[in-house]
Amino acid sequence: MDNTDEEDLWNLVGFILASKNRINILQYLNNNSALPSQISKKFNIPMGHTSNLLKGLQNKNLVKCLNPDLKKGRIYTITKLGSEINQNISKISKNNKKL
Repeated sequence: MDNTDEEDLWNLVGFILASKNRINILQYLNNNSALPSQISKKFNIPMGHTSNLLKGLQNKNLVKCLNPDLKKGRIYTITKLGSEINQNISKISKNNKKL
């Protein structure tokens, strides 16, 4: 991995860490595929905000919609890049718990 790729990776880690909701969604999607309504209920996030969070994560290539042609019932899952970012976040969290 060259410096630019590594910097991009850490920029994405920072993007996720800047929002507890983004952390929760990414970690949840690491183990589950889900509808926005399920995510909204699980984390008590207003539906509109959940949709905006998913759109932001999708724009960064961290999650993807499995059935984008549907208006309702869209299912989201984590991407390979999202999984990689999630692993880095988990490492940071474990290191912070040791302090």
